[in-house]
Amino acid sequence: MKLADIVATFVQSLGSAGNFLDGQYDGILNAAVLDYSRNKPLQEIGLLTLEAGKSVYDAPANLDGIKHHDWGRANRRRRDPWNSRVVKIPDVKIIPGENGQRPYRIALSYAPTAEEIGICGSSFQYFYTAVHLVTDLDPGTVGATTVPAADRDILIVRMQAEAMLQLSLNRTGKVAIADPKTKGQNRAGAPKDLHQYLMDEFNRRLMA
Repeated sequence: MKLADIVATFVQSLGSAGNFLDGQYDGILNAAVLDYSRNKPLQEIGLLTLEAGKSVYDAPANLDGIKHHDWGRANRRRRDPWNSRVVKIPDVKIIPGENGQRPYRIALSYAPTAEEIGICGSSFQYFYTAVHLVTDLDPGTVGATTVPAADRDILIVRMQAEAMLQLSLNRTGKVAIADPKTKGQNRAGAPKDLHQYLMDEFNRRLMA
């Protein structure tokens, strides 16, 4: 599933309503992918190389939330016989960038000491949720689209909802759109009303 195919289906589903958007689809796609990712996030594993006394690190570009980490937990369960010290386990949080935007940074609530790193190692593995990718790279290659093909129409419905929001802000009159799954011209109305209908439809399909 490639970016060009998704955009083409989206544009086709809008019909003449798409003329009011002037080809400005990037923002619509980004908003749809972010919302889809909040509901069905990509699950990723990250790795930091700890430095003694350092608590803030760069985060992956697609990081959206931290789930948990496993550093130091083995030491809590089974202490090394040659070192009885229990290592303090830090919590992890995200520090937003300027104006709350990406790039984010990862902050540890406690900076491990050189002694603690010597006991538990410098590799800090953590599990995080990430924003999905939608690209034109071939499936199976690094950086290819991560939204499952089965959810293609869900993503397009969310794009339609975002488009209707933009049209409502521009005070566009009545428009008609097609369901990306059936390709039928089956819904017409004011953009504001269609936006609400499509958001409800997006949430319904997520739960299906």
